[in-house]
Amino acid sequence: MRSALIEGGKVTNVILGSLPGYIDVDDTVGIGWSYANGKFTPPVVPDPEPQPPAAYRISKADMWRRMSDDEADILKAVLSETSVRMQEIYNGAPYISSDDELFPTLYAGIQGALSTARADAILAPSEGV
Repeated sequence: MRSALIEGGKVTNVILGSLPGYIDVDDTVGIGWSYANGKFTPPVVPDPEPQPPAAYRISKADMWRRMSDDEADILKAVLSETSVRMQEIYNGAPYISSDDELFPTLYAGIQGALSTARADAILAPSEGV
């Protein structure tokens, strides 16, 4: 036999056996359950916090291969309008990493020049990078 101590409408302790002030419970009732009008209710478990997607890498060659010639011309023009610093960071990087601080800038540039769907496709993860 199990018994639960109820304080403020909540189960605060569960014991094997019985004590004065405790209520008999079945094996499912535990600490944190609510008690009202003779009924026990399990606690509401909040949905887990959404986790950011795992970081991934994109081969710069794959990125350009995924574009049409017209899209490549547009993106080249967009990149040429960025600062020299941004251009040198892009040119010097062996690959693109989704967790890089500048990835959102690159994504926004492609999205603005082409579309969200094309930005997603162009910046999709590469295999084996």
